[in-house]
Amino acid sequence: MPRPDSRVAASLALLASVLGWPALACAEADAVSTVAPDDAALSAGVEVDVPSRSISRGIPLNDGSAVQPSMWIGLGGASATAWMSFDPALAAETAHRPTDFNGVLAYEASFGPVAVAPSATWITFPGLTGVPQTVELALDATLELGPVAVCTTNVVDAVAFEGAWFVRAGLCTTLPLAGLGTLEADVGAAGGNRRFHEANAAVATTGLGHVETNVGWTLPALAGTYVRLHATYSRLVHPALIAARSEVQLAVGGLAVGAEL
Repeated sequence: MPRPDSRVAASLALLASVLGWPALACAEADAVSTVAPDDAALSAGVEVDVPSRSISRGIPLNDGSAVQPSMWIGLGGASATAWMSFDPALAAETAHRPTDFNGVLAYEASFGPVAVAPSATWITFPGLTGVPQTVELALDATLELGPVAVCTTNVVDAVAFEGAWFVRAGLCTTLPLAGLGTLEADVGAAGGNRRFHEANAAVATTGLGHVETNVGWTLPALAGTYVRLHATYSRLVHPALIAARSEVQLAVGGLAVGAEL
């Protein structure tokens, strides 16, 4: 993996290491996961999300709305997810195939106030030509601090963009609304090494790339179904990215409908 060659990237790596340390310390002190026996039951679900625009890691992926169906199955802490994204504006060009198809295998375990979730994601682009498929390996870690939590994500590309490294750190919270569903929110900063920024934004730079905040409101409906309203605001902060990209800030809203089986 290429070494980050800026102080900003080094600071991000240090931050991720510091935030990840409590998870390691707690795991050593308590080797038994706190996942309850009832959580070992088989679960499954489906969802269709319609965001006003598809964005990823501070970069827009299309010019208009997208249709993003997904389905998942879980057993205990293990899960498998299939996620797709369709761009209606490119239906003729893609022959109605998804522009993106991701398959995710993940496992989540908790140790007191710490939750960790390693995952592997197979990323393909069935409706696009000349875009290589790849595999990303990730580790999410969450440290509960009362009503809020410290949330971190580390991602390394293992195939097409081998050595590309992305890290995000911030605060997140989930609040039950007493009969009015659940509110989820997070805010954080993210960046990566030179290989990541070249692959993600076609800019040869390194360090902190963008800041982002997300909010979602999930409302239960009939027979295990739900409706989720969500919004994202993202802004580039690295001078090289700002100079290279035509859109410095993005605001996206969306509506998802799903069912848990």
